Amino acid sequence: KTQPDRRAWMQAFEQGQVSSEDQALYTDYKTAVEQMDRLVGTSYVTQWAYRPARSSLINMLLCAFVHAGWLHLIGNMLFLWLVGCNLEDRWGHLPFAGLYLTGAIASIATYSFMHPGSLLGVVGASGAVAAGMGAFAVTHRDASIRIGYFIASTRIRSGTFWIRALYALPIWFGLQLWLASRESDVTPVAYSAHVG
Repeated sequence: KTQPDRRAWMQAFEQGQVSSEDQALYTDYKTAVEQMDRLVGTSYVTQWAYRPARSSLINMLLCAFVHAGWLHLIGNMLFLWLVGCNLEDRWGHLPFAGLYLTGAIASIATYSFMHPGSLLGVVGASGAVAAGMGAFAVTHRDASIRIGYFIASTRIRSGTFWIRALYALPIWFGLQLWLASRESDVTPVAYSAHVG
């Protein structure tokens, strides 16, 4: 179809005049959607993501080992390293692995409970890492945590401050709880998984 034909079709569509399924532009649209679904379905992130409405139980665990991008992976690995090395030193390899895997499953189960009909795929180790952060707050409550900040308003401010784990992690948990209360089926971050 020519550009004026497409423009006229879009104007009619915006006015509520829905095309019949045999119209050429509608057929092109449906073909493009099917091709997109096929391409998206071949990515490993899509294959291993957990969707509460239609995923297998094995994906509840496997989705914790797949990430949506490099920043997602690096952020999770940073926090896993910060709390995980201390917990593993204190408890040993197997108990820490048990905490990690249990935290991963519990976080996805919580997300599923909060969004039972969601088709949005959930990936990442954030829930498992959050379980580690909770365990760190209990076992290392007197540890001092150095937190960096960066504020860009009328003037750029940055720096660091120290706070005990006993206070820092409950504040973080409260923030996650508040964000989870505002979460929808299309929120890009699964805050309810962090809470779980």
